[in-house]
Amino acid sequence: MLAARRLGVLVPFALSAMRLSFRERIDLGRLAAVQRAGERVGLEPEELSAAVADPGLKDELRAATDDAVSLGVFGVPTFRVDGALFWGDDRLEEAVSHARSPAAG
Repeated sequence: MLAARRLGVLVPFALSAMRLSFRERIDLGRLAAVQRAGERVGLEPEELSAAVADPGLKDELRAATDDAVSLGVFGVPTFRVDGALFWGDDRLEEAVSHARSPAAG
């Protein structure tokens, strides 16, 4: 996701990756799966591989992970809506409902 953000395609890449993972049950821990998600949004596999291999990205990932842990995130996917955390794809509807509630806005 951090590489996709750097490449300017975070939202479409995130949607592509989540579809691969949760609809198609593809393991995003494999580089080939990440490349497939990237191809679906117009990224060349080599471009994404180079971005993922960048040592600076690894430092950025460590910092992002530390930030997430400090917020109480302990697994993926976690959705943060108005300060409330919702963990697991089975809680997505609850997160959307919370976002739509008058108290959330």
